[in-house]
Amino acid sequence: MSKVYDYLQQCKAKLQTIPTFQSVAIGLERGIGSKDAPFARIVPISHEPDGVGATLRLQVVYGCDTKNRDYERLHDQYFATEEAIIEAMQRAGAMWERTVTDEDAVQNLKTAVILFVSSGVAAQC
Repeated sequence: MSKVYDYLQQCKAKLQTIPTFQSVAIGLERGIGSKDAPFARIVPISHEPDGVGATLRLQVVYGCDTKNRDYERLHDQYFATEEAIIEAMQRAGAMWERTVTDEDAVQNLKTAVILFVSSGVAAQC
């Protein structure tokens, strides 16, 4: 197994400790929807050599169901989950770059893309 994939597995394990999620996976599959929510998907964006391994840029796509929800409560949960994702990914050695909110491209889902960078991935595995 590749060292990058090993690292993605470590990130997945950290995210699986967040009790909010119904599903956590590596990659963003077609057909994801409210049946999978709340979900987190780890999506590698790029990796390049950095002298001690690889610098890996990745995003965590987070989605929660909006159907029949109180929007104020939903936003409270949404940002609390974002904080939990950032903390979990930092425990995996990733640095939070930014969050793009309101990526509501899927009907009945509130989604966000949280961007991370991790240096020395091979050294962390």
